[in-house]
Amino acid sequence: MLVADRGIVVLAKGDGLANTELAPMSADSLFEIGSISKAFTACGTLRLEMEGKLRVDAPIGLYLHDVPEHASGITVGHLLSHTSGVSNEGRFQEDTGPAMVKGMLALPLRFAPGTKMEYSNVGYFLLAAIIEQVSGKSYEAFIAEEVLAPAGMTGSRMVGIPPKDPRLVTTRVDARGGRKARASDQPYSMAWGYKGAGGVVSSARDMLAFDKALRGDQLLDETAKGRMFTAGLGEYGCGWYIGSGARGWRHEHSGGVWGYASQMIRHEDGTVIIVLTNGNNDPVGLAKKLEATVIPESSEAMKITLGAAGLLIDATGQPKMLDIEKTAGVRAKRSGGGAIVEMFDRQRPDQTHVRIEMTDPMARVLMAHIHNLSPQRQPAVEGSALCRLRVAWIPYTREQDGGIRLPESARVVVESRYHGLGENGQPVSDMRPTRIVLDEEHGFWPVIISMDEPIASRLADDLEAALK
Repeated sequence: MLVADRGIVVLAKGDGLANTELAPMSADSLFEIGSISKAFTACGTLRLEMEGKLRVDAPIGLYLHDVPEHASGITVGHLLSHTSGVSNEGRFQEDTGPAMVKGMLALPLRFAPGTKMEYSNVGYFLLAAIIEQVSGKSYEAFIAEEVLAPAGMTGSRMVGIPPKDPRLVTTRVDARGGRKARASDQPYSMAWGYKGAGGVVSSARDMLAFDKALRGDQLLDETAKGRMFTAGLGEYGCGWYIGSGARGWRHEHSGGVWGYASQMIRHEDGTVIIVLTNGNNDPVGLAKKLEATVIPESSEAMKITLGAAGLLIDATGQPKMLDIEKTAGVRAKRSGGGAIVEMFDRQRPDQTHVRIEMTDPMARVLMAHIHNLSPQRQPAVEGSALCRLRVAWIPYTREQDGGIRLPESARVVVESRYHGLGENGQPVSDMRPTRIVLDEEHGFWPVIISMDEPIASRLADDLEAALK
């Protein structure tokens, strides 16, 4: 599973064993993702439109042979959005694309195209056939070359393609717990009763790469992304269910195939939840719990309490700087459902210069930020580290215990350096990791702490221990 909060990975782990060789699960373990593969089929189709090789609003008869009259009104877009009316009944497994197309389209339509949304695997079988007809490549080769590769999904592949590292491939687990074939194997035919609707084998880390590629321009231009992520009937776009939440737009899709189940949720601010499982699990429920942890329905406001440093604010409320040489320390500890981070005097540990109480998600994001800026951990040497503290009250009211409670929009970030104004309004540059409490509602930084690398590393270690 993997969780990214505003683009920062705060959880990337596996739970249990990946395969019969007892290799441990990880964020790089490979699973078959089932119907989340539809996002890849949709992406491939939209790339062909970008290249001028097809039109999403064109009838499928332009790209498929032997389309009967009753199905002539179906467009490529209808297939992408599950509004074509094609039947999900009948014999799905066919040896060739033309045989599948003829058999599926011979059945009566369930409703007039474009009048209703009804989830249809058959519609995506037909999209795979269109991709092969238009591109001149097999569906598997096209998705690998035109979607997986440009997205940087180096470990992902299609069912039936051997992996680079067999230890990463998970084993299918049936409802009784029996271990069967691996994700990269073909225990059933990857023929025309699955192709297009499923078949992608990927990892949580690679799926995050797919998310990032969709946000950028590696896969789709703005027009194509507009098509993919515009909700139609049933709140479905192209390969994704489209909605909104506390952080802007929200996209999701689940997947289920023999031995595997999966769920992926994307938010506008870069928050992503990916849960891939093998066996009798509930990835949808787990993903929602993880989502609720990262984006709680009602978050408790962050609270800051200043000690002696609070006296160093002048009459106009301008921030003062406090350099604490040799005796500076930063520590973290668990507190209820969150964590407390303190800057203190190492010679007098009971003297706290600043105390920041934050929720569990805030603390995990802070830890991830520090890890990302400090990949090479350095041990702190007693007496050698230096911290600089900048504080300001505006526009807050101090509570009786000396603390202030920030709006729910407040969060903690870590920058690789600090550039801003100092005590006398003069420009200040500090090239060390800098922890900033950011109040987005007021566009204000009430607390800024710059730390030497060893102190930043120690803080990350303390947070990791506190949050276990």
